[in-house]
Amino acid sequence: MSFLFPNFLYGFFAISIPIIIHLVQLRRAKRVFFTNLTFIKEVKNITASHRKLKQWLILLARILFIASLVLLFSQPYQSNGNKISLSTNRAKVFVDNSSSMQNEAKVGNNSLLQTALDQANDLTKFFNINTSFQLSTNTKLSYIDLNKSNYLKQIGLVKESVNSRSLLSIFSWFNQEEDRKPFKGFIFSDFQKSVFKPNSFQLADNTNEYYLVPVQSLNEDNLFIDTVYSEDVFIRQNEENTLQVRIRNVGNTERKGCQVKFFIDNKQVSALSLDVPPARTVPFTLNYRLSNNKIANCRIVIEDFPVTFDDTYYFNLKPSESIKILEINASSLIGNNLFTNENIFQYGTSSINSINYKQISQADLIILNSIKEIDAPLADNLRAFVQDGGNVLIIPADKLDYSSYQSLLAKLQLSNVQLVQNQQGISKSLLAYPEIRSPFFQNIFSEQNRNTILPQATRLWHWNRSGSDILSFKEGGSFLSSFRIGSGQVYMFASPLTDAYSDFQNHALFVPVMYKIAMLSSRQQQPLAYSMSNRILSVPLKQNMSADQIVQLRKDSISFIPEQQVRKNELVLGVPVEANEAGFYELTQKDTVLTKLAFNFDKRESYLKQFTVQELQNFTAGQKNIHVVNAASELDLKKEFTTENLGIPLWKYCLILCLVFMFTEVLLIRYF
Repeated sequence: MSFLFPNFLYGFFAISIPIIIHLVQLRRAKRVFFTNLTFIKEVKNITASHRKLKQWLILLARILFIASLVLLFSQPYQSNGNKISLSTNRAKVFVDNSSSMQNEAKVGNNSLLQTALDQANDLTKFFNINTSFQLSTNTKLSYIDLNKSNYLKQIGLVKESVNSRSLLSIFSWFNQEEDRKPFKGFIFSDFQKSVFKPNSFQLADNTNEYYLVPVQSLNEDNLFIDTVYSEDVFIRQNEENTLQVRIRNVGNTERKGCQVKFFIDNKQVSALSLDVPPARTVPFTLNYRLSNNKIANCRIVIEDFPVTFDDTYYFNLKPSESIKILEINASSLIGNNLFTNENIFQYGTSSINSINYKQISQADLIILNSIKEIDAPLADNLRAFVQDGGNVLIIPADKLDYSSYQSLLAKLQLSNVQLVQNQQGISKSLLAYPEIRSPFFQNIFSEQNRNTILPQATRLWHWNRSGSDILSFKEGGSFLSSFRIGSGQVYMFASPLTDAYSDFQNHALFVPVMYKIAMLSSRQQQPLAYSMSNRILSVPLKQNMSADQIVQLRKDSISFIPEQQVRKNELVLGVPVEANEAGFYELTQKDTVLTKLAFNFDKRESYLKQFTVQELQNFTAGQKNIHVVNAASELDLKKEFTTENLGIPLWKYCLILCLVFMFTEVLLIRYF
């Protein structure tokens, strides 16, 4: 038998009090008056014997009452747990304060976070006064031992956080101490299925006791904005643009009449009402127009309760900058009627005999069209251009200088590209149907039509699959592929785009493929929004920046200095954990605003489905030192921590004995 509060055992010294009283009463003489002296001897004998027995019984009842009372306050229990862990006075507590804990609890009309904090607060009632506590959350992992008073103060300071930690990270915190003192570990969480993985519940530690306390939610219904993207890759100023938006319902109840509002710079531009079926995603479109070329802070807002952290989706819109295309050709132009019809393209040409190398460095896409010989200066400039992030499209000539092409390809690290033959008249081969699920063809084809007549071509070059195939021959082999070189891309056709070798230039595929190559060449492609879960992000730079030029992230009046690194034409930022609010941030350098960024919460937190108590028990089956506590109130916690986990309590029996001995004393005094 063990005791939760062994210091109360000193109360056994109080047994001496009734003993002393009893001895004092025996020394005191008591005079009895009688009228008839003949009965004195008989009455005296009977009274003394009766009184002596009664006093001893009363003394025994008082001693047993005091002993039971002392045991009651000492909280005896019969241990059935880990002896090493039960003997420690250390508790390590992790409270999940992620965004999903905003949901409503099943019991108590509180949020899951408040319920978890109340339960973590109640832990102090089950440990003695000398117990030390450590408290950690998703916001911060702490290794500081706290007394009861400071622990309760820290509990009161815990707020909701956008951060979330895996179970592996939490268990690592439990065991990341050099002294390795035994402890009891507690995890208060909703145990989301989207965050916690079943295989992470297996532990190598069998010394300490761990208690998983799932906080059950009232329901798992939630509505959130899943995706927002521009229908066109490019956003045009003073023209009608379209946004594609998807709203997801992860619950089991249909949400009717969901209100959706679209704001541009705090001005509401549209609103609509939607019905979202359970476990479905509903797509819809929003039209808008941008009147200037500045970055607009936009948001889409829905109404959903009680989980509201994901009801607003923040993003930026800005008219796209022109893409500079330079075609270097020998005779015919392939882009003259192709790129001049769109204002987004800034198209220019240069003859192979009069190249302005400054134009190459300023371009986004270089098209080498049917050039028969490529000299060394051009090859060197193209190599530097690609390394710095530029894109090059190579359309081979039908009659070319093979050695000059070999030199260019070697400098572009494409030595695996080989010439097949250089003779006209070989039969053409059909191209295979494009893979519409490929990222290259995203937003180009809605579905694949197998009845479409595909173009034909004669292969002049061939290469292995070191690149990414965009179009292939039906019989095998690449027709158009892309190769990642440094920060740029090299696109290459296997055939000249002449009538003798191919009819691809006359096919319906030609325009969308060439447009997509041009669009992917834009160096100023900034995402509409970033996720708070991704703390490393890259921002394209419009101008060169030295490594010693410090930038800041500013939200309202608060500024953060992120970790930063300049990599050629982009700035890589490490967003500090203190920047944990969704919304709009300005990237500034001194007093100059470089760009605006929009951040949203991690979508994993929006999936509210939880592991049940039974599922958690199945995951931890076979591990005797991991207990799943099914607790909805303080009484349930007390039962779990003292009965099932800490041992079998005996204080109830002590209370019963106290009452029995107290009433025994009363009966002895009154009737005996």
